[in-house]
Formats: sequence, structure tokens, C-alpha cells
Amino acid sequence: MNNKRVRGKNFTEEESLELLSLTAPFKKILENKQTNAVTNQEKAAAWQSIKEQYDAAHPLQMRTTQQLTAKYENLKNQARKYAADNKRIVCGTGGGNDKYIKDVVLEAMLELLNKKTVYGEDNNFDDD
Repeated sequence: MNNKRVRGKNFTEEESLELLSLTAPFKKILENKQTNAVTNQEKAAAWQSIKEQYDAAHPLQMRTTQQLTAKYENLKNQARKYAADNKRIVCGTGGGNDKYIKDVVLEAMLELLNKKTVYGEDNNFDDD
């Protein structure tokens, strides 16, 4: 009856950056919005390849594809929030301290993401 999940170690900053560098070649596959059988197989094969490369680089801390996928999705969500928070700070009024937040991992994630999904489209007719 004791089916508690064993909690793994937190990802370090280096492990997160390694994951992002391994996912970069598979960006087109992983960010594909389609969910048919063919694309699902391609995504599963891509994650398996990423897992094998990650485990080869980190033999002491093996990760499952589920852990790597969850970390990648969490990084995407955090990067979008990070971009929105920084935009709010830059567009705010009042001056004062420079409150701009700097995070190396989330900056790297933003480089991988489609800019339209993070920042939206430019509006040529708006003055804000």
C-alpha cells in the first residue's frame, strides 16, 4: 500500500543547460503541435535519443524520459513567465532600482522558443 513516488534530485543549472542543448536539434519535432500517431512516434524517438545522450553525459544521475519531458515543459512555462515579468518591469513607470531579472537557463530556453508564442506579434498601429 506504500506506493509513494521516490523523489529525484533537483536539476542543477548545468544539467538544465545540458538538457536545452540536447533538445535544440530536435526543436522542430518537440514543438510540433500535431498529435497524430506519426508525430507522437517521432517525439517519443526524439526524447529517447535525448535521454540516452543525457544519461551518457551524467552517468551518476540517470533521468527518465518522463523526468526530462517534465523539466523541459516546466522550463518553457517558466521562460514565458520570466519574459512577461521582465517586460512588465521594463514598461513600468517610476524609475528607481534596476529590477531586471537575469536567469541564464531561462534566457537559453527563450532562444529555443518561437518568439510569437512568448512575445506575441508586433502591432504597427499601437503606440504603447
